[in-house]
Amino acid sequence: MTQTSGPLKPFAKVLGLMFEYIYRFFAHFGIENVGIVIIVFVLIVKLCMFPMTIKQQKFSKMNTIMQPELEAIRKKYEGKKDNESMAAMNNETSEVYKKYGVSPTGGCLNMLIQIPIMFALYRVVMNIPAYVPQIKIHYTNIINSIGASNLLNNSVVKDVANSNHLSLEKLSGNTEISNRIVDVLYKFNSDNWKSLKGAFDGSADIITKNVHSIDKANSFLGMNLTQSPKYLVGNHVYIAILIPILAALTQFISSKMSMADTQGKDDGSDNPMAASLKSMTYTMPLLSLWMCYSFATCIGIYWIVSSVFQMFSTIIVNKYFEKTPIEKLVQESQERAQKRRESLGIDDESIKKAASINSKKINSFEQKAQEAKDNYEKLQAEKNNTPKKGSIADKANLVDKYK
Repeated sequence: MTQTSGPLKPFAKVLGLMFEYIYRFFAHFGIENVGIVIIVFVLIVKLCMFPMTIKQQKFSKMNTIMQPELEAIRKKYEGKKDNESMAAMNNETSEVYKKYGVSPTGGCLNMLIQIPIMFALYRVVMNIPAYVPQIKIHYTNIINSIGASNLLNNSVVKDVANSNHLSLEKLSGNTEISNRIVDVLYKFNSDNWKSLKGAFDGSADIITKNVHSIDKANSFLGMNLTQSPKYLVGNHVYIAILIPILAALTQFISSKMSMADTQGKDDGSDNPMAASLKSMTYTMPLLSLWMCYSFATCIGIYWIVSSVFQMFSTIIVNKYFEKTPIEKLVQESQERAQKRRESLGIDDESIKKAASINSKKINSFEQKAQEAKDNYEKLQAEKNNTPKKGSIADKANLVDKYK
């Protein structure tokens, strides 16, 4: 199967190796189950990212404490667009962040680090055979038995490829062709496998044997994780409907808890960011409901485990913050910020000096701009007051000039 390419490739490669080793570990004890591996895999990755989660939630906590002061500064300079006011507002805002030992980009930086990891994690779960040779071998056994060229010309393979936007054109080399066919076969449901066996009677036994192994590895709580809840419910596997419901519910609870932690006592009515987060609290669960109903069930398992872990991590971190005095949190943040500045060779005097120089530059620029404007207006006034050549006023001026 084709592995993820592009910027996510190195992240997916590392996570894919982790997934393979976890699968091999359980297989050593006779447990070859993708559902269990997904749960353990997501928990391990989330635990590795837990320090960043703590930093993110701490930033949210500190931001809640700072918000009244930041809001007061914003209102103080509301409607003032001149450079001097903007510079003053930025300086006062920076002083507030410095006072609490928080970087304005702290929350964004942690999110930027986590985003590629989370997307790569999603891609690994979506393309499990690409990263687990023990599962991929069952698909390659079928390909070797039927023949790649025969599969490329099969109507069932073409239909599944088209419905999943997988191109079978312009493939070069046996490896690329084989990987693309595995991509398609991974999307097969039980009806597709039946049709394929009917089309290739000579390979029916090999197809049956390998599909049995594939289904066994992907069977979890009576559901085939490679098939969508939509398909499973249509085939009377009604327990599958719980997957999208639980995914949406856990997503909503997790978002609500994070929103409460970020928003604090402020209702967010005057805060555009808070309003955006509030909107996402309701839109994201709806998105997860649709995705986890339409896509492979393994995505729903991944989504539920991620949301449940986020809920518990929020509770644990909040419990810690509740027991820790605000003064101590601020002091720790200030000390860390001071150490960062010292490691970069930045001292407070340099920051103040830079701010003073920038302020002087802004004032100097404004003075020069005002002088240029005054000179232009003076020239325009002189031009407008210049009498027409040959007129009585022009001759009078000429007389005055040579008196």
